[in-house]
Amino acid sequence: MPQQCHLDFKAADLDAEELPAIAAGATKTAVQPHPAVFRVFLDPAGHPFCLTTYGTKAGPPQSR
Repeated sequence: MPQQCHLDFKAADLDAEELPAIAAGATKTAVQPHPAVFRVFLDPAGHPFCLTTYGTKAGPPQSR
């Protein structure tokens, strides 16, 4: 089945939010390009999604 949508979920604490995602059936991908800002997972059907600090106080500084 082709990817139909990619979701990014805001998470101020990636380590804390990773655990519930895995408990709900997600698997963490082997490749993590920017693990301090994005964590990439696959849902049980194999569709990718990310947890990210972008848009939170914990996220990277905004460029001006």
